Amino acid sequence: MNRPLVADDAAVLSFTNRLYERAEEGKGWHGALQDLVDKLQGTFAALHQFDACTHQSAAVEILRGPSFDEFVPILRQHSTKNVWMNNLSLGPLPRPGDVIASHRLYPEADFVNHSFYNDFLKGFGLFSSVGAVVDLCDNRMTTVTILRDRNPGMFREDEERYLKRVALHLRNAYRVERQLGASRASRALLCEVLEHLPSAVFALDPILRVVLANQTAEKLIASGDGVRVARGRLEIDDRVAARSLRQAVSDLDRARAGAGSAEGGAFPIGRRSCSRPYLATAMPMRPLVSRDETCSACCLLLVDDPEVRRQPPGIRLMQLWGLTAAEARVASLLAGGHSLREIADLLEIGFSTVRTHLQRIFMKTDPSRQGDLVRLLNRLGLIFGNRC
Repeated sequence: MNRPLVADDAAVLSFTNRLYERAEEGKGWHGALQDLVDKLQGTFAALHQFDACTHQSAAVEILRGPSFDEFVPILRQHSTKNVWMNNLSLGPLPRPGDVIASHRLYPEADFVNHSFYNDFLKGFGLFSSVGAVVDLCDNRMTTVTILRDRNPGMFREDEERYLKRVALHLRNAYRVERQLGASRASRALLCEVLEHLPSAVFALDPILRVVLANQTAEKLIASGDGVRVARGRLEIDDRVAARSLRQAVSDLDRARAGAGSAEGGAFPIGRRSCSRPYLATAMPMRPLVSRDETCSACCLLLVDDPEVRRQPPGIRLMQLWGLTAAEARVASLLAGGHSLREIADLLEIGFSTVRTHLQRIFMKTDPSRQGDLVRLLNRLGLIFGNRC
């Protein structure tokens, strides 16, 4: 006989501490969920979504059990037969923090004869389920759902009680994991863009330590032509330029602390090789979160080498985001201030074709509005005329 699952404060605190600690890691909360699945004797667990309007079920992430590629196509095929969720949708949907047990939605005696069990779950060795609601948005409910076979049987009251005690913590951890996941994805995208920029990019702290540098910046340093990094700090041989940089960084640091305002500035950097000077632009690097202490950088320094032959803007767009030649031409003309109808006339194509290109550009670059796209292209220096 299974021993009752204790749901006292000590047991719940022990689990939730691990849950929150791991939620801060990439996919780390999955490790804490494995502990929960073990406690509830689950053989399968998933982050599950149910759309009450379409009656479609979807496994967003498989936490334990068959592979995603093996399970999801079959779930999609049988999702409209999910008698548990279909019965649940007949009334008000549960709220985040609520717990759903399958035997309370449909009698087990009848379930053994239902096609959802015989044609789908039985093949995976699954019979009963219990889930904690972690999100509800526009009739789309997300749950952490745990399933197991007919042995050890339906989920007991003590197991439901334990899940109920930790359900709101699961919801909070899910929200943290989603927000951090989105931040990591945005950071990865920005880093990818930085690595493809033709400008050397340095993120500098108030004492000129290099917090971040892209590949172009590393190549510029390796050339040894008037700019170097010593003891982690950016150093410039040109004394006038070095003074300009120190002043710009000092002003930007004070502005970030609330003492005045500064927008940086531009200045040339002389070179040992006597080639044309580098063109440097210092600009504020504002934290993503107010009073963020995690990033010490206060200045973003862009350095361009006029001796380097720049690729045509259209080619740069194709390299940055994988745009086609036609999409790059549309993006370049849009950034140059042309309307969609003007672009259609200039390129001698239909207006609907221009709109199709624009939608594909949005999908590849992330912005969903023309104004946001133009601002993004302008920030990256991709400002064009009628040609690209």
